[in-house]
Amino acid sequence: MTNLFNPRKSQLRPGLMTGLMAGLISISPVGINTTVAHAAEVVTGVTFSGNYLAGRHAQAVRDTRSAAVYLGVASQFGPENIELLRRAYVMALSEGAIDDAVDYIKRVHKLGGTAPLSRELLAAVAIKQGKFKDVGLLFDGEFTGISAVLGPVLTAWALAGTRDFKAAIQALSSMKSNEGSNAYVHLHMGLISSLAGDDKAAEKYYLMVRKEAGLSMRLAQHLGGLYERTGKQGEAKAIYEAFDLQGESDDLWPPAKVRIKSGKPPKAEVNSAARGAAEAIFGIASSLNNQGGLESALILGRMALYLRPGFPATAIIIGGILESYDRFEEANRLYIAIPLDDALSWRSRIRVAENLDALGKEQEAVRALKALVNKREDEARAAIELGDLLRRHDRFEEAADAYSLAIERIADIGPRHWGLFYSRGIAYEQQDRWELAEADFLHALKLDPEQPFVLNYLGYSWVEKKLHLDRAIEMIKRAVELRPRDGYIVDSLGWGLYQIEDYPQAVKRLERAVLLRPEDPIINDHLGDAYWRIGRTREARFQWERALGLEPDEEDLKRIRDKVRTGLKPIP
Repeated sequence: MTNLFNPRKSQLRPGLMTGLMAGLISISPVGINTTVAHAAEVVTGVTFSGNYLAGRHAQAVRDTRSAAVYLGVASQFGPENIELLRRAYVMALSEGAIDDAVDYIKRVHKLGGTAPLSRELLAAVAIKQGKFKDVGLLFDGEFTGISAVLGPVLTAWALAGTRDFKAAIQALSSMKSNEGSNAYVHLHMGLISSLAGDDKAAEKYYLMVRKEAGLSMRLAQHLGGLYERTGKQGEAKAIYEAFDLQGESDDLWPPAKVRIKSGKPPKAEVNSAARGAAEAIFGIASSLNNQGGLESALILGRMALYLRPGFPATAIIIGGILESYDRFEEANRLYIAIPLDDALSWRSRIRVAENLDALGKEQEAVRALKALVNKREDEARAAIELGDLLRRHDRFEEAADAYSLAIERIADIGPRHWGLFYSRGIAYEQQDRWELAEADFLHALKLDPEQPFVLNYLGYSWVEKKLHLDRAIEMIKRAVELRPRDGYIVDSLGWGLYQIEDYPQAVKRLERAVLLRPEDPIINDHLGDAYWRIGRTREARFQWERALGLEPDEEDLKRIRDKVRTGLKPIP
């Protein structure tokens, strides 16, 4: 199976998850009301230490479902152990068990302790229950850490819940001195103004956000929806198309096109204080998720989903985090629950197919993607995903056809589409349809001349075929300059130098490649060949034997074994 870096390198597939969730169970061995999603019944221990250690281990391996159960049971043995209660709180919140999390945090507070995001959680619960005055008492003007951002915004939404919109805007004004949060503040000023019925002010604040932070998907949805509701269909279309042109995403325009044609504008998404608070928490969760803070993003995402059940944007974030934990079935349940008329529905259905493939359900995944391909005949993304999936499974002819269909559906081919031609080129190359593959690689370079993966793949292929060797070496050298720490690309240069019989330089480059990718059997094999050619035969055999221990495929296994026995034949 070929990867995107080098024609000779195997692409590792993600490990398939075992022990998948079978359903929802409630485990209450000693009275605790902990309801979590789990694959099978968790067998809890009868001692504090057993449950605590099991919970800590589950937490360490990011099995938050089991951790929530074990630590919950352990907390009954140590009801005054603040550290244990904090851990149980975090795990319960990670699983969306809000009632349990609130119970834990109240016990922590009663013992004089604190816990992360506890005020935010209690504020979310108060807003959900309509106890808006309690929110101000929770923060009491003290804003530190995440509370420095979320505290004023949640306070503002609590005020909006009392219909005191002027006070809500004033509460947000206290944050405007913080330059980094201006866009966030102005977004919520716009949402509160919209809730108050002041469309003109809402538009003003939304446009400020666009100027300060660019056009995000959420801003495009809010601003575009406002334009639709106020009869400005042209402005709405311009917003949706501007967002789509920023990248590969075309989520917004297809459903908006149907709405505008039917004359049925979308209702305002944020039509209550609870939804406004959900939007506020989602914004921070999204930012943390983009920065790699998955644990905090998951906790905040669960809060947002509690405030607004089924919140599509939050479901996408939580689903992505669950995927990183190999919890594909749970992620799919979140994605499938997104309404079909929502802008994120298309993206979520594609991810459902990807997760089916990760679960080993290749045919189901292919059928799901083909259904999406046929559903929107002017849309390319599903066809691209189908091609990628088929290529991962070495179904190269079908993959090439899927990529060709995607190319036909793209009206304006631009630099950002280099990867599509590159992927089809790989599919052609794996079918030995070299003329078509070469043409696609060259077209990809025409679209993006400095794309290191294409420079490497085409250059390496030319070296293997003894074509255009001087140009091939220069292309790979440029790829190395662009990605000097990429072991596959450094290997390509070393192997290219080997092919033109510059063995000393080949050894130098291949030694570097092995340092960067010590676990790759083919790179070790290449270094063995180069050592042999400069007379370092003992080191050559060592590298070949090392390559054998790294599990090469069957064809390479036989070839390398022959070299260990007999060495390389002399060059004619």
